[in-house]
Order: sequence, then C-alpha cells, then structure tokens
Amino acid sequence: MIAARNQIGLNNGREHGYAEIGELQGQPILCFHGWPSSRLEAGMVETAAQDLNLRIPAPWLFRWVA
Repeated sequence: MIAARNQIGLNNGREHGYAEIGELQGQPILCFHGWPSSRLEAGMVETAAQDLNLRIPAPWLFRWVA
C-alpha cells in the first residue's frame, strides 16, 4: 500500500505528483522510474522499504511540452 500520494504546485499552474512508499519518517531514497511505468511502480519494494525503515518518494516523470 502506498503510504501517501502528494502533489506539488508549480509556478506555471500545473501540479507535479509523487507517491511515497515505505515509512514516512524513514531515511529517504529517491526512485526515478523509466518509461512506460509510473510512480506507482515503487510499490513493488514497499515491504523491503518498511523492513529497512526507508521512505521512497517516487515522482511522476512526465514530459514537458512547450
């Protein structure tokens, strides 16, 4: 289960989403997934993250289009 789903407001009015997996007070380790997966892919390591007291923020990597 994903510990939290969050969004950060950007200056251009868009929002950037990310999920947090594992222990919310744990040591953070960033997860950068590749295409075509999503931030939810980090959920596959949730049990290990909890066991090791890790917090894994996984951003949604979307392509910026001008």
